[in-house]
Amino acid sequence: MKQFSPKIWKRQQKIQNNLTSNHSRDTLTPEGDDKPSNNNMDNDQIPIHITKSNLENREPNELKKILTIISTTLTIEHQIEHRRTLSKPEAGPGAREEQASPECIQNQDKTESEQKQTNKQLHHTKRREVPMKGVATQKRKVCYAENEAVTFVINAPYADFNNVSSVVKVMESEILLRFTEIEKKRKSVENIPGPPALPLIGNAHQLAGTSKEFYNTLIEYSERWHEHGVFRLWVGTQLLVGFYKAETVEVVLQSSKILDKATEYRFLHPWLGTGLLTSTGSKWHSRRKLLTPSFHFKILNDFVGVFQDQAQTMVKRLDSMADRGTFNIFSYITLCALDIICETAMGKTVDAQGNTDSEYVKCVYKIAELILKRQRTPWYGPDFLYNTIGDGKEHAHCLKVLHEFTEKVIQEKTEEFSKKQESGMTMENVLSSHDSNEDAYMSRKNRLAFLDMLLYAKQDGKPMSSADIREEVDTFMFEGHDTTASGMNWLIHLLGANPDIQKKVHEEMDSIFGNSDRPLTMKDLQEMKYLECCIKEALRIFPPVPFFGRSLTEDCKIGKYTVPKGSTVVISPASLHKDPRYFPDPEKFDPDRFLPENSRKRHPYAYVPFSAGPRNCIGQKFALLEEKAVISTILRKFTVISKQKREELCPIGELILRPENGILVELHSRIK
Repeated sequence: MKQFSPKIWKRQQKIQNNLTSNHSRDTLTPEGDDKPSNNNMDNDQIPIHITKSNLENREPNELKKILTIISTTLTIEHQIEHRRTLSKPEAGPGAREEQASPECIQNQDKTESEQKQTNKQLHHTKRREVPMKGVATQKRKVCYAENEAVTFVINAPYADFNNVSSVVKVMESEILLRFTEIEKKRKSVENIPGPPALPLIGNAHQLAGTSKEFYNTLIEYSERWHEHGVFRLWVGTQLLVGFYKAETVEVVLQSSKILDKATEYRFLHPWLGTGLLTSTGSKWHSRRKLLTPSFHFKILNDFVGVFQDQAQTMVKRLDSMADRGTFNIFSYITLCALDIICETAMGKTVDAQGNTDSEYVKCVYKIAELILKRQRTPWYGPDFLYNTIGDGKEHAHCLKVLHEFTEKVIQEKTEEFSKKQESGMTMENVLSSHDSNEDAYMSRKNRLAFLDMLLYAKQDGKPMSSADIREEVDTFMFEGHDTTASGMNWLIHLLGANPDIQKKVHEEMDSIFGNSDRPLTMKDLQEMKYLECCIKEALRIFPPVPFFGRSLTEDCKIGKYTVPKGSTVVISPASLHKDPRYFPDPEKFDPDRFLPENSRKRHPYAYVPFSAGPRNCIGQKFALLEEKAVISTILRKFTVISKQKREELCPIGELILRPENGILVELHSRIK
């Protein structure tokens, strides 16, 4: 066994005192008191059986302690793997080694008839395997757990498994081994500035608290080490290195090697699968190439009618609030954005603006909240633990609602697509049929949705599967509704707080539309040059995605710092966009910064609201057009007056940057 310094052993004793409490011993119950037989399991393995009911019967503080112990042990250095299997273990002497189950081991001394009955029950039980890589073993066996139970296999050749205390010591030793590795890694990045980190938990305690506190803490760190342009944090055992200067951000974003999303994105997988946002490697490359035509100019032109219809619906609702004092406009804009993304993504109207009780609408917002909470709560990490608690059950319910809705729409669209194929319709026919009059106001019946494009798309000459299509539709839904809603809300506040700038936008609208109430067209949107500058400036001050990350698959030299493999690199547009070298008086709302003559010589990575480089946002043109359409529709009819000061907005850095108390405004009908 590896020898440790006195300092390490002192820490070990402290951990042992914490881990070997009665609570821990009661919870981690071994399957039998005897050491497992050599006939069924290696002497260096022990199964620990944890049941759902066992966890649910605990007090909240006790449960939190248990989950912390388990998650700390099993998630360090990502040593745990989660896989599901539907295969049946083979009974009898010919059974394969990797299919041995704890139930079979425990019952090896039973009579032959009893053993057959046990194996028969196992054959009809859906199992989940939760293997854990060991410290010093040459091979790994799989232990199955029935239904709500979970079985861990801990590998440690130096342990005596005749009681629970030794199991705890194994876990303790595993932590200490990992701890020495982490300490070595920490010393290798001591030259990167950052706050002091505690053993094991790192800086996680400094990031606890509300979403507002989390956002403010990261902004504070970027300001504290502004001259360095970098800071480092340890969240548990994971190293995070933040960059917020154009020169270092460029190294990360333009790289063809640093393309993998940060590990924190894994919590999006249950909803989004491995679509364009979360996929890596060859799958990401092929998907990006496949989906790019779906954002063709002709397709975007088709979406203008959707923007117009939903914006008009929103304005009708706002009419009832105009000239009646202060109100919160946040939900009006947000629900409009959700209706737009549903119709453009799936060709389906959910009427979020008219039916706020829609279960689908509620689940879209709830699951985003649950994902964020899980990202910041270490003991919520492992699926088999998360699924036993209230948040996990609510997450599962939301997933069911969201996936069932998407799958139903895909099925309906697939049937329509089959009929079109029978009539000889191809992608080329579709695009040419929408090319005859680009300014035409397309009827809802003739509009194309993102889903239609996916049905026509082919990967290696083959159509996309239903599962692949669902991944991309759900990804488009996730990325498209909150980001644009956030951007539009922040812009409304900024325009309402700067009446001189709002007046210029009104003048631009009047020059395009005059006194006409006609529907807007793509040509109109292209002429809104000053409004586009306003949108870009709002995205600079309040970037909808305040942070995004990349995972390093190899050591990387960034500036004068070497960031080790396995680290997460965090880009902070919220800090990057406030660099006075490129944006003098950075807190001032000044759309003129984005006039061609003022932005032409700016560093290309000083402004990245849609990321940049190979993994930039594929839908950024869509987002800009949507914002133009919705904001112009509001300003054609109303004058906006903001009723909050900037410091009263209190940005909350969740998955998307939101104002804590909404956007309070007064609307006054314009008299032309």
